[in-house]
Order: sequence, then C-alpha cells, then structure tokens
Amino acid sequence: MSPGRAARVLRGRDVGERGRVLRRVPRRFRGRFRAGRFAVPRTGRDCRDAVGADEFREWMGRVLPLLADGSVIVMDNAPYHTAKVDRAPTMDDGKDVIVEWLKRNGETADRSMVYVELMAMVRRVKPLRKKYAIDELAKADGKTVLRLPRNHRELNPMVLAWSSVKEHVSANVSSCEPSDGKNLIVEAVDRVNAEMWKGFVGSAMEEEKKMLRSGLHRGRPLGRGLGR
Repeated sequence: MSPGRAARVLRGRDVGERGRVLRRVPRRFRGRFRAGRFAVPRTGRDCRDAVGADEFREWMGRVLPLLADGSVIVMDNAPYHTAKVDRAPTMDDGKDVIVEWLKRNGETADRSMVYVELMAMVRRVKPLRKKYAIDELAKADGKTVLRLPRNHRELNPMVLAWSSVKEHVSANVSSCEPSDGKNLIVEAVDRVNAEMWKGFVGSAMEEEKKMLRSGLHRGRPLGRGLGR
C-alpha cells in the first residue's frame, strides 16, 4: 500500500484496524503515520486534477519559444492536453448552440430541425473538425505535437522520468522533514539530466520497435513514431 493511500485509509479507522493498515505500510513510513506527520490533502484530487487546460496552455505558451523550430513534442492524452478548439456541442448545450456550431462548420441547419437530426449532423461533422488547442498553438509557433496512442505508457519517455523522480523521493523521504518536501522534489527533478533523458527516449523507441515487429499496433496507428 502506498503511503498516500494509507494516510487516507487511516482517517476514521478504529485502533485495531489502524494497526492492520499500518502493517501494510513500508516500515520507514510507520513512525511518521503514528505521529500524524504524513499530511495528505482531503480533496480526493490527484495531481492531474491540479492542472487545467488553461494553465497548461499558458505554460506551453511560455515553453514553445524556447524550443527549436520544427521540434516535435511528444504528448499523451491527459485531459488538459486534449482541450478542443470549437468543441462539438452536445444535447445539453441546447438547440441554438448546436445550430450555430453547425452553421459555423459549413452545414445548413435551423431551429425547425429536431434534436435527432441536428445531433446526427454533429456526429458526422465532428471527426472532420476535431482540433486540439495545444496542437494549434504549437503549429502556429512552427512545432508539431505527436500524440501517443492511448493506453501505451511504455511509449512515453516522461513516464520513466517521473519514475526516477518518485524513486529518489521515496528513498529519501524518511530522512526529510515535511517542510523540506518541496526541496526534495526539486532535487529529484534536477537529477534527471540529458543523458538520463536520452536513455528514457531510447527505451521508448525500443518498445515501439517491439510493437511494430509483433504487429500489436494493428488497428492502433502509432503515428510517425518517436524515432522518425
């Protein structure tokens, strides 16, 4: 059981059950749990919820000018990466919004049409008009976003980088005061140097080659690939 999950589980448990939970926690963390020093937010949100599409777009706007022209940005399909430009409407948006969206995309529609007809048109047009805000932002700056296929974390070098960061934090957190947690994370991130990143990318490329050789990609296009 991870320390974070254990901390959440321990809230509201009786003494006997707290003991059973603690036995499933790594030994180096147990003293901190008993002393109540392992703070976990009560919001129920994970790190992905802390980043919104607007915040990510703003951050990308600052990063893009730092990249060389023609750079390819490998990106997964996290919600804040996939905010759409001119999002297709749903039934909940109301007839006026649906009609306006269809007209904006070159379709002939009016309020006299029933919802079933309008939504059928939306479903037909939607795949042809799907654009991601981040992709368009990168394109305007001379860069290209390469999106990884869904459910293939092994193709994402960033997963290996974060694993390295988390391993360093986990190995040193027992000797770290809670107030020094941020410094420990910064230290862990700084350890990921260019040579390590090159290795992570190489590992992802090897996984891609394995998939191509085995035919696992059939039906799931891998795009241009990390090595091309």
